[in-house]
Amino acid sequence: KLTKAPNRQVYNAILKALMKLEDPLSAEVWMERMRSSGFPPNAESWTLLTRAYAMVDDEHGALGALEAMKAEGTMPGVAEYNTMMMLYARRGDQANTEIWFNRCRSAGLMLSEASFIAMIHVSLRNGKTQSAVKWLQMMINSGLHPQHWPFLIAIHVSQEEDSQLTVSDALSCAEEMMKAIVHSKVRPTRITQIYFNKLAAMGGQRE
Repeated sequence: KLTKAPNRQVYNAILKALMKLEDPLSAEVWMERMRSSGFPPNAESWTLLTRAYAMVDDEHGALGALEAMKAEGTMPGVAEYNTMMMLYARRGDQANTEIWFNRCRSAGLMLSEASFIAMIHVSLRNGKTQSAVKWLQMMINSGLHPQHWPFLIAIHVSQEEDSQLTVSDALSCAEEMMKAIVHSKVRPTRITQIYFNKLAAMGGQRE
């Protein structure tokens, strides 16, 4: 229970909690309360609302949040573009994931690690391992480090029932990605090695 009138920071904390609860409709209610209290939503508020919709795979809601964001005078940033990329990547929608990647670049925004991870994710989801390696190499060439995410994604995607990525292909792809990372002279992190080893063990179990 709130004991005093919340400020924007408190409202955003509530929105963040609702995002984690995957409750975009309640987030909309609190956005309206935020406005009524004299605190127009800021960039962080819109990012949280857009992500709340994306987490429940509500494309219409996420796009509506972006339109409302622009209508209220805040232009989408890389976080919103990345959110849309991941929404489509989880669906295996290669075309729309790449469309939003290119829109982000065309908007003059600096692509982030999450931008490239979304492209790696959708490539793996569709069993396009060479495409995944290509996007990882582009990421490295852009001065960004993939950390452990491609390997963690490969593990999860290879276990999804409707995925086109087999464990064997995931392992082969992981080996190519690890070579690219090592070749770039970036030392793999400990957690990267842990996920790589886990995938290797899964591959061995399937032989």
